[in-house]
Amino acid sequence: MYAAPHITTVVAERFQKYRLVDPHTGAPFLFGWQPTRPLRCLNLTGDWPVANRAAHALLSGPRSTCRRYAAAILDSWPDLDGLRVRSSIDGRLTFVLFEPAADALPDLPAYARPLTQPDTFAVVHAAAKQLGYAALPPR
Repeated sequence: MYAAPHITTVVAERFQKYRLVDPHTGAPFLFGWQPTRPLRCLNLTGDWPVANRAAHALLSGPRSTCRRYAAAILDSWPDLDGLRVRSSIDGRLTFVLFEPAADALPDLPAYARPLTQPDTFAVVHAAAKQLGYAALPPR
């Protein structure tokens, strides 16, 4: 599971393929939540990759390479909740969460709204505009 604390990162990652926010196809929702406990995440935004014979470039490499590294890290630290990384799209903080993080997820999100809802679309549209992405209006 991927999670990002900044709406612009969420929009950048989710709609990167066509650089178009489509609030209809697939009925996308915007979710907001807080973990129920502190997450144990390995910080890959600092020196850790270099100190472990890798480089920050691995985080923006092919998905297969990134997934192999993530699997190796999880094999080494099975209780790790996830990785703290920078988005390869907009460079902001994001998290890759593993199975152990499941018990830190709330039963219900604090915020769950379809992108077709006007107030939600307004926030998402502002983020899209900042990124230079186009956006289809809600019907």
